[in-house]
Amino acid sequence: MTTGELPPELRKIPFRTVISMEVIEHLYSPRTFAAFVRSILEANGGGRFILTTPYHGYLKNLSIALAGKADRHYSALWEGGHIKFWSRRTLAILLREAGFRNMAFTGAGRIPYLWRHMVFSAEAPAAAEVRACDPAAEP
Repeated sequence: MTTGELPPELRKIPFRTVISMEVIEHLYSPRTFAAFVRSILEANGGGRFILTTPYHGYLKNLSIALAGKADRHYSALWEGGHIKFWSRRTLAILLREAGFRNMAFTGAGRIPYLWRHMVFSAEAPAAAEVRACDPAAEP
């Protein structure tokens, strides 16, 4: 996604769902990625964005720190490791800023609020809906 465009062979495929599993935590520019996904879905009449990422809420971060595992868990020495650490709140803010709506969240793991992963689902409106709601848009 370095060009901000789909490869030519994928441009004619009407994407209605985009699934991103355990990717966003590795990106330097998650806002660019979210906007890119929204633009693909909008252009195809709207659709759903489903993504997963490791869960990092307050209670989980606190338990990692109290267990003395913070240095290992958040190590800057991990090649290709996580660049961003997401909570339910921060991921919801990112998606809302990118224009997604009707978000749903679930944690995935054995112990609530210490989940290993979280799953988000969000809706991107059709491009026509976006223009209809934008008073600055041309008629």
